[in-house]
Amino acid sequence: MNKGKYGLPPAVLVSLAISAIMLLNGCASSKQPLLVINAKNQPRVVRVSFVGHRGSFQMQVNQQKIQKFGNTNFADLMIQLNLGYGDIVVWADQRDKSGKELSQPDDISKWWFQYLKKAKASSYSMPVDTRFFSTPIYHWLAPFEKSRPLTGATFFVDGDLLGHGQGGFKKMIKEIEGKSGEVLIFAPRIKNEEQASPWIAEDQLIAWSKDAGVDARFDNLLLSRYVGFMDFARFADDDY
Repeated sequence: MNKGKYGLPPAVLVSLAISAIMLLNGCASSKQPLLVINAKNQPRVVRVSFVGHRGSFQMQVNQQKIQKFGNTNFADLMIQLNLGYGDIVVWADQRDKSGKELSQPDDISKWWFQYLKKAKASSYSMPVDTRFFSTPIYHWLAPFEKSRPLTGATFFVDGDLLGHGQGGFKKMIKEIEGKSGEVLIFAPRIKNEEQASPWIAEDQLIAWSKDAGVDARFDNLLLSRYVGFMDFARFADDDY
């Protein structure tokens, strides 16, 4: 049986699409969790926030409508999304003065990190503010291991394709330069590299900026607006 990149047969995708249309048209129960399928077959950005909600959370896929679900739906929704390598999951992070995270339920966090041992998605955590659901997230897809030539890389913003190779990298930089605010560029769940692991995503971007001939422009963004975050999913990998 033929399957798409995320492991779902075409017939299942069609069925799910019909179900989603029915739900949007009011033909299905409003209590039924909405299954979001990536019709473009591209990496997705999934934002999740438990901040300010008791027994529920908000979720957004790419720049689709922000939706609210009960905590009991979390595992089902993550499994239905069929997350894989290249997908970026970003958690809203609310901490006290000691650094303890306050919003994410312990049982859900434990389930999530167990799930990451099977799913190859990335998992980032960002301090929550009013821009959590609106700040553009740039991300890229390239092989799991080095070497990663620029010719084999693809660049996106919130799940939308920017381009491939040198052209895609330059388009990403140009788009970032045309906007204000912090710069977020998230990597897929690439292979850990011992002591260099905390910075391997940034090192990869620096190398590509040189290959694309825009290293001075990228260095300016890196020093002035870039905000780096660790992919916590890599802690679940055997090579960490």
